[in-house]
Amino acid sequence: MTPPTDSDLWLRLVPGGGTENPTLWWAAARFMQGARRFEELQALLGTFAQSWQGYPRVRRDVGTGELMIGELGDEFLTTRPEASALASEAIFHFRAALDAAIYQLAWRGRGRRPRGTMFPFCRDASQWSQRRRNDLRGLEQRHVAAVEAVQPFNGVTWSANLAELSNRDKHDHTLEIAAIYKCRVDLTSEYSAPGPIGTVALGVHDPELQFVFVPLDRVIDANATDAATDELVVIMRGIVDFLNPLLAQEGISTIQLVSA
Repeated sequence: MTPPTDSDLWLRLVPGGGTENPTLWWAAARFMQGARRFEELQALLGTFAQSWQGYPRVRRDVGTGELMIGELGDEFLTTRPEASALASEAIFHFRAALDAAIYQLAWRGRGRRPRGTMFPFCRDASQWSQRRRNDLRGLEQRHVAAVEAVQPFNGVTWSANLAELSNRDKHDHTLEIAAIYKCRVDLTSEYSAPGPIGTVALGVHDPELQFVFVPLDRVIDANATDAATDELVVIMRGIVDFLNPLLAQEGISTIQLVSA
């Protein structure tokens, strides 16, 4: 080092690169980032549900027998931007974890850092050969087979759902989460309560809110929709089942989903 000529000497310390080797630890780390966002999402939705007061009254027209549902407030009908942001981040990290796994496996297979790799999501089996050549260059055949086994064209739900949610989040708009109100109406329990003349109130039991992803067409089918957190749990379990054998082969601690 040249001796300083002025009274002050400025030093800049830069972290060294070291001898880095491919490791699937990075894939596990990205997954855990997504899992943390998922836990935050669960807690936030629980807070939303606990803070919601009351439920709409259900009445029956004595003459026609038709049911009349009371109104829900505007606050109930709005989507939840805070929850949507957490779901978006979780999906981003889950997909990044898979991309990181492919990158590290390709690096190990080629003996140098790869370019152009990614975890493919293929719905059409006729396109798999091209996707395999383009996205999985450098992977050992056993790893290619493991990726192929979890492709959407093989009927794997979690990978198809992850691809759909991720693509929607990246290319259309941020994932939206809204609430569905559910309850059990006792048609045999009638009681008097203020309301329109010619109607009676019915007993309502087990009211709950179910938080769901809003479809692209914004039409929610309450009878065929899974809770958003249930969809994410399926994705998380699928990723863990894919990653854990790879982590074990490398001697890295496997991922345990305790609460899912």
